[in-house]
Amino acid sequence: MKAALIAILGDNLGSHCIGGFTENFSCSKHFCRYCLINRESFINDPLSLGQKRTDDNYKDSVEVLSTSDHSVVNGIKFDSVFNSLKYFHVCSGLPPCLGHDLFEGVVSSDLSLYIDTLVQVEGHFTYNQLNRAIVQFKHVGSDALSKPCEVKPGQRLGGSAAQNWCLLRLLPLYIGEKRKHPVDGEVWQLCLKLRDIVDLVCAPKISHNDIAYLKILIEDYIHLRHSRFPDKALKAKHHYLLHYAELILHFGPLIRLWTLRFESKHSYFKAFLLSPYTIQFPLNSFSGMEIEEELTSLLPTLDREKIICIVEHLTDVIGVQQKSDLLFVEAEDLKPFLTPIQIRKLLLAFKGGLCRFSETSSHPPHPSSSTSWVSHLQIPWERFPLRLSHAITRGDRAHPEDRRSMVRIVVEAMQVHCRNPKRASCEEVAKIIVNRYPQTFADFTDKGERLGCGHYSLLRSIKSRVEHVNRDNTTHRLRQTKRTRNEEDCSPNSSATSPKKVRCLVDSYGCINWQPVDLPEGETPASLEEKKHILLTVFNSEGPGAVERPDVDDFMCLTYISQRQLINSCPSLSVAEIQEQWPFLFTRKGLSNHFYKLTGIDISGRLGQALITKGRRIINYFSSQKLKWNLGIRTLIQQIESEGVLTNNKVGTAAILLMMKYYKEDEDSLFVLADETSTRMSLEAESNLPITPRLIMLGQSLMTTTCWMVSAEGRVIVELDKENTFADAMSVFFGSFYVLNLEYQESACATLELIQRFFVRINPEEGTKCTSKVGTSRRTGTIVKRKVVHINPHVTTFLQRLTEFEWKTSN
Repeated sequence: MKAALIAILGDNLGSHCIGGFTENFSCSKHFCRYCLINRESFINDPLSLGQKRTDDNYKDSVEVLSTSDHSVVNGIKFDSVFNSLKYFHVCSGLPPCLGHDLFEGVVSSDLSLYIDTLVQVEGHFTYNQLNRAIVQFKHVGSDALSKPCEVKPGQRLGGSAAQNWCLLRLLPLYIGEKRKHPVDGEVWQLCLKLRDIVDLVCAPKISHNDIAYLKILIEDYIHLRHSRFPDKALKAKHHYLLHYAELILHFGPLIRLWTLRFESKHSYFKAFLLSPYTIQFPLNSFSGMEIEEELTSLLPTLDREKIICIVEHLTDVIGVQQKSDLLFVEAEDLKPFLTPIQIRKLLLAFKGGLCRFSETSSHPPHPSSSTSWVSHLQIPWERFPLRLSHAITRGDRAHPEDRRSMVRIVVEAMQVHCRNPKRASCEEVAKIIVNRYPQTFADFTDKGERLGCGHYSLLRSIKSRVEHVNRDNTTHRLRQTKRTRNEEDCSPNSSATSPKKVRCLVDSYGCINWQPVDLPEGETPASLEEKKHILLTVFNSEGPGAVERPDVDDFMCLTYISQRQLINSCPSLSVAEIQEQWPFLFTRKGLSNHFYKLTGIDISGRLGQALITKGRRIINYFSSQKLKWNLGIRTLIQQIESEGVLTNNKVGTAAILLMMKYYKEDEDSLFVLADETSTRMSLEAESNLPITPRLIMLGQSLMTTTCWMVSAEGRVIVELDKENTFADAMSVFFGSFYVLNLEYQESACATLELIQRFFVRINPEEGTKCTSKVGTSRRTGTIVKRKVVHINPHVTTFLQRLTEFEWKTSN
């Protein structure tokens, strides 16, 4: 009997590995196994196709590869062994997998983007309404087995390929009636086009006419997707769609060639490996899964396919056999898979001991170490509630009740080793749990972004439980007495602290471009200084309104490095001195543009949208539980309801005021209420403006204000136009803290951090914008010592309660 190889089925990573093609889809110049398109051509023209790959040009590339020092030529790394077969070649024998290309690729990312736009931007429905429709819909047949999972904000859908397919097919039935104008709207049309493409591609039989129509439909979809969302880059899988018409003619219906049949065969073993009942290996044993978990925690944005590829490369190609071998991994070993920064992070973890697998049994912790017992702690996963175990396996969020039960079980296990664990030990345990199952236990924002370090709320729960169980045990509550400041200063090893002569980390907190080094292309210090004088001349002659001129906008962008050098100079200049040299910076547009280059965030757009959508959520949270709150919050809720805040642009103001009442922070710590006829000069002369930034509200009350100013260091620094909104004013006010290197005032630090993390979504893992070590007690009004922490516990507590409230009310 004779046989011939027709095709090798696999996902993109496996097919490229077998075919000798490069496996780095996000960075490689040539990423397609069907044509020779390069990345630059794809970015410039997403509809373009390169020269078709053939046996001859593949062979030519292999010859160049063998006679040169290049590691990759035209996207080829080596000659595949399968090319030695008589009737098979990898250029024509590696079909795509619809499950990975479409449902876990294009559909997962694009449909998530479209739903987020329909919810957050166009406001046709909410995530709660969509999830409620999915739960209440009667799914029958195969749809009942692949019912879509909960849809959350994020860059991708969280379901499997079958679940994402079901969601796309039934989306018009879920929320079609909530569309205000179903025919209109580019985003909704994109959803329908993607649905039509999937229907044709997945058809078990397809005619030549339908194939021709499919080719046109895909090109139209790629063009509309690129033009509607130019800031959301297309992926390699979008390009692969352009080859589908030709591939169907070559292989037949592609639904017959997908790999999900094999994936379902593997599902049992995957579920077993992810199960909390899986055997725990000793710490000194080696496991590829252990490396995979650490890579995920160190590089959370990395695709899981790439992480698996790196693990296999380290173990199979580099020859890593035990943990100590990781110390000898070099940058060249990881170069085909990662960017230079990612490589440096991993090497630092391997050699600096930042990962769990860098600790070897030959160097046990010292017995006196406060966290020595943590390395021997066995988390009792098998004792967790059954519902929580299922959530861990599926990667769902933990139910609040199950999370509390888990904390009790974990603390009970900790107390076997230490009756009263310190905070550092509790943090190590929280890290272990969150790093192992981040989707279930980590702190995330509603946009799917990790909140700070990701384990703060679990740490707080564990530490609170420890203190609770030790409340009557005075023996184990004793701590070593702390040394006072005077004792430390008098110690022989201490040195007198000198005044700061350099900038602190608080100045660059949350920034990605705090102090650029390289000058703009074609510019010199002299040319930048000349542009600065031109800007001053224009401002003196035309006033702040000239900021709308295109040439002023361009000059402000080019001189960004000069602005940062002045602002970051040490000793620091006053705000008045900065304003004297860069007056256009103290306009709404100038400050917003500077904030964008500083943090990468369009604060006007993001905060303006968030104050409405998230402001309504906050108001709903408080108004739905009126009897729970104190008199101040209840009075404010009555005022909000009487003025019909939810139907106008006062939502943001009401939400901020509610949060200040909740945190027991005075309104005067953020706002200054002044008469609507007040001017800059009268305010500076009569109002005794505070040193820290304030948003000046011109009107009869904070809720009815229609004009705004921003002050700092006792003077007005920005006057907003009458056509501006509260969101514009809050954008300027909040942005000034980052642009001008100002700290949050302690009297309003909780509200400001909530705006930062919840509304603007700036979530650094370390550092804080409020370093004050003393503050006013919200309960007694006296001056007390204040502990500086990376994340304000009042902020995380509120966000957790808001999430739990919305979860309960939506279900």
